[in-house]
Amino acid sequence: MAEKLVIELRLGRLLSTIVQNYCTIEDPDLITETLHAYAIRFSMHRDHYCQIFALLKAGASTMTTPENFGFSINPSKKDRSLKAICEEIDEAFYALSVAHYEHCFFHSS
Repeated sequence: MAEKLVIELRLGRLLSTIVQNYCTIEDPDLITETLHAYAIRFSMHRDHYCQIFALLKAGASTMTTPENFGFSINPSKKDRSLKAICEEIDEAFYALSVAHYEHCFFHSS
């Protein structure tokens, strides 16, 4: 069980790093409150950047003002839709997760 938590925390750090390239936390309590209000599943072991990703996965196509949910989009990414940002984060996270898996399980010492 401890190994599973270690992997969960490591993946959470990867996701958090990716989301930070796209978003800034404005109101961490609002992010968490919104997740609860809309009954969106998220891991309590992950930080607010991971929670932002959970919000995007659940509603990027219907959100228009991320500030109403407790976060903003970084200036360099403002030209993208929230749906596109969600897809880019998802793709980057998948690629890094695969690379992490291959490094951990197939990397010869």
